[in-house]
Amino acid sequence: MVQYAEVLLPQEIANQIIVLGAGVEYDAEQGRSRLHVASVERADKAADHYHANLHRFTARGAVIVCSGGFEGKIGQEDLPVEHSEGYLMRQRLIDRWQLPADLVKAETSSGTSLTNLANSLGLTPGSTEYIDPNEIGPENPLGLVSHKNHLRRARFLAHKLGIDLESVRDIDVPYSNDVFHELLSLPIYKAILNSANTTEEVLRREREIIRPLLGLAAPGVKLARQVKGLV
Repeated sequence: MVQYAEVLLPQEIANQIIVLGAGVEYDAEQGRSRLHVASVERADKAADHYHANLHRFTARGAVIVCSGGFEGKIGQEDLPVEHSEGYLMRQRLIDRWQLPADLVKAETSSGTSLTNLANSLGLTPGSTEYIDPNEIGPENPLGLVSHKNHLRRARFLAHKLGIDLESVRDIDVPYSNDVFHELLSLPIYKAILNSANTTEEVLRREREIIRPLLGLAAPGVKLARQVKGLV
């Protein structure tokens, strides 16, 4: 059967984009942080989307939000913002791919996909509203940049934050990343968040229930990754 690509009208191409974080590592010997490979791939995908749709990024409200916080701490002091994932992705887009600095923003306090979204949409206390969720619609869609398998969970989380999925566009790195983590995470998030009816409750359940559960499962996920690498 012939497969036809979806044809979008110009106004249906997302120019309000959140680049979801995948991690950053701190190198104590060199005193600097590096983006995970998956974070680099997501930033580069955002650059591809920008250059392929330049006409959309001259419109009012166009923005690319690179979202992600810190790897950890040095002693008792917080790492400076220059070590955050959002900052490093933003700098890659500006320095390597020549995106306009005023177009690309860095959200630097989130630590999960849910808080990537919530902080970028200004839905958490003290966060900056880079994208107004009330302005998102079919002709003013929200673009989510991530790996193909992660976007299933990201779309679910966006919906739990009140975003109509008809107004979400996937901008996907066209292969999977961190397969074992996603296979575990999606059913847990769905089971625990399905009945949550407010943003505050969604965020509370992730913080108090889901993150501890995934923390307990982390050694098993790490072992599965190692075994996969041997076969």
